[in-house]
Amino acid sequence: MTDRLPTVDLPNMAAALRAERAEMLNFTSSLTDEEWTAPSAAAGWRIADVVAHIGATARGAYTPAGLRTSFATSLEQANEDPVDRRRDWSRAKVMAEYQRASRRATTLLDVVRRTPAARVRYRWPISVATPWV
Repeated sequence: MTDRLPTVDLPNMAAALRAERAEMLNFTSSLTDEEWTAPSAAAGWRIADVVAHIGATARGAYTPAGLRTSFATSLEQANEDPVDRRRDWSRAKVMAEYQRASRRATTLLDVVRRTPAARVRYRWPISVATPWV
């Protein structure tokens, strides 16, 4: 094991984020109300909760909430808390936050990748591949 971290490939990450955002908007716009509230592959979360989680995570990229997540003692709780706060939100409000926050996070990533900050190496607190939806 090495303490050296690879440099993040920000240009490809930004492109991947834009593509994922477009796919998410396409996917969520095609859902019926029943599908929107259906259980997801994430235990205890509905499709709506997963979208709320992704929107809250994107929002965390440019707000103090994201910094707090970096220092959370429980990543599970750090993920649950924003979803719990959004459980009673309407579909329109969840989608508005996702659209706004994901657009801003993508723009921020595009800006950062053009600065010396792009060379900063960061160890993510967790590495998980989870099929959420």
